[in-house]
Amino acid sequence: MQKKLTISCIMMILTPFLFPSVAPAQRCLSVLPDTTVVAIGMQFSLDVAVNDPVDSLMGYDVAVGFDRSYLEVVRVEEGPLPATSGYSTFFRWLNAGCSCDSILVNGSILGNTVDGPGTIFTMTFKALKPGNVDVVIRRSDLRNGVNEKLSHCRQDGVVIIEPPIGSEACSWSRVKALYR
Repeated sequence: MQKKLTISCIMMILTPFLFPSVAPAQRCLSVLPDTTVVAIGMQFSLDVAVNDPVDSLMGYDVAVGFDRSYLEVVRVEEGPLPATSGYSTFFRWLNAGCSCDSILVNGSILGNTVDGPGTIFTMTFKALKPGNVDVVIRRSDLRNGVNEKLSHCRQDGVVIIEPPIGSEACSWSRVKALYR
């Protein structure tokens, strides 16, 4: 009897190591695409999206930061994920018209929830001068249908703004070097 009890105890101790459980996937709020290459003066869009698994998303409050000497905000629009609920949504870009270094967005689905993945909102920028610019999710709060916080990670993006290539004779060597 003692031998069976000892073997049972050892098996109970070793079972978690022999059959490890799979950790649940980490939901992330991401700037997509994570790397964008554009030319000066070009308008382009970046999405703020939540990946799988997000269950029962009802509301969000997100602050996205950037260097305003490189990027100018043109507009911010609600993404398709909240609209998939079939219910009315509340969407507010809190600092529209401000020449700030951040975008503050607040939104919720009125009377329902949605499951991810999907784009929560889309930001359109204009590139102002050459350089690399980090687009950073500074603060984020995701809420479920009973107003509980949904834990998540944040993944930022970078925008590479390329200088124009001139047409004067001295720059042709630069153009040729690009294609060698």
